[in-house]
Amino acid sequence: MQPLDPVLLKSLILLLPLVATGIAFMIGRPGYFQSVGLMLGFLLNIPYLFLVNILAEHMGWWVYQESSNAWYGIPVEIILGWSIFWGVFLPWVFRFVPVYLSVGMAMFFDLLLMPQMTGLFTLGGAWLVGEVVCLVVVLLPSMVVFQLTAHRKFVVIRALIQSLIWGGWIVFLLPAVALQVEGIDIFAFFHMHPVRIALFLSGLAVSMFIGYLALFEFAIRGGGTPIPFDPPKKLVVTGIYSVVANPLQVSTLLMMVCILIAYKSYLMLLPIIMLILYSEIFVRWHHSVDIKKRFGAEWTEYRSSVNNWIPSLYHK
Repeated sequence: MQPLDPVLLKSLILLLPLVATGIAFMIGRPGYFQSVGLMLGFLLNIPYLFLVNILAEHMGWWVYQESSNAWYGIPVEIILGWSIFWGVFLPWVFRFVPVYLSVGMAMFFDLLLMPQMTGLFTLGGAWLVGEVVCLVVVLLPSMVVFQLTAHRKFVVIRALIQSLIWGGWIVFLLPAVALQVEGIDIFAFFHMHPVRIALFLSGLAVSMFIGYLALFEFAIRGGGTPIPFDPPKKLVVTGIYSVVANPLQVSTLLMMVCILIAYKSYLMLLPIIMLILYSEIFVRWHHSVDIKKRFGAEWTEYRSSVNNWIPSLYHK
């Protein structure tokens, strides 16, 4: 059988999931929290599909053919189509099917289709290992976060998966794009001086510790997650929130500063400025139209005592 033209195949991989998802949404329209779950699944797929595919080329699981629209050797349209298929289409169409069966069916179709796509990549001898890694690292969390968000279950697990999504974008994808503009390879990290690596990882650990303190406080005390679409049910003013009002933004800012210093990247100043503007404009606006209305005087009293960035102490 004559293999399909690679350009046509990449176009189909992007367009078919889009069309199929549109048809699926016309047949059954997702509700609010179902939509939030699908959005999270899509956002999870993009950075982690890139990471797994980069790892696959490094490990020899599969190697993509040269492409004009590639990033780190991975065709961008394939990642987008793959993310729609795994992050949106499959969770929605298989929403009534147990997660393990959905993942099993996806693996069955991959086993059938991947050997036929010789125009896109060359499979290595251990490509099945890469397939399992991809399913476990990307598809499984996508299915789980959709199910848990749609049914509002296991808030701690929902929050943890959201932290993985945030980390994939903040620690890998956005910095990698910014660094590449400057001609810096994000994987140059592995060739840095050991002391520099240790300092970088120590800074990231402190940043993540602050973030996870806030994350668990939101989930356990507030019964919700950090994203505005799945917020806490109670006002959280305890733990690290009694010291600083926006610990998650503080955590993210520190991560970005660590990356800026480690890679000596001036372009990383751009996402840092964007984060500060996001916090000072959008987050403040969101607080005024949502949290202040929901919690009234309690919120006003709290915000009069605790700053956004500079530590203070809240006394109730």
